[in-house]
Amino acid sequence: MSKPNLIVARGSPTPLGVHETPAGIHFSFISSIAQEAEIHIFTPDSKTPFFIASLSSSNHSTGNVWHALIENLSPPFEYAYKIFDTSWSPLLLDPYAKGVSSPLTWKAESDFPHRSQFFYRDWE
Repeated sequence: MSKPNLIVARGSPTPLGVHETPAGIHFSFISSIAQEAEIHIFTPDSKTPFFIASLSSSNHSTGNVWHALIENLSPPFEYAYKIFDTSWSPLLLDPYAKGVSSPLTWKAESDFPHRSQFFYRDWE
C-alpha cells in the first residue's frame, strides 16, 4: 500500500466503530479515561503503523466518545487505538471491529500486536 496523503478531520460521535463514507473512513470509540488518543493504521502483516492519527480532546471528543474522519484512507487496513491517561497505554482492539489479526500464539507481550481489521465492504 502506498502512503496516501491522509487528512485527519473531526468526524462525529456516531456511529460507533469504523465505517467507510464517501469522505473517507470514520472512526468512533468510547473512552471515559482518555486525555489524548491515537489511531494507529497498519498495512496487513506490518509490525509498525504507516500512519498515526493524533486526536485532541478539544477537536475529536464529544463527552466520552472519541471520533475522527481520515480522508484518503482506503481498505484493506488494520488499526488499533492508543488511549493516554495517567498510566500505561497499550494498543487496544476496537470492540466494534469486524475482524481481528493476531499472532499465532495469543499472549500479552508480542512482537506482532493484536489489531482490528477493516475490509473493503461490510458484509451486513
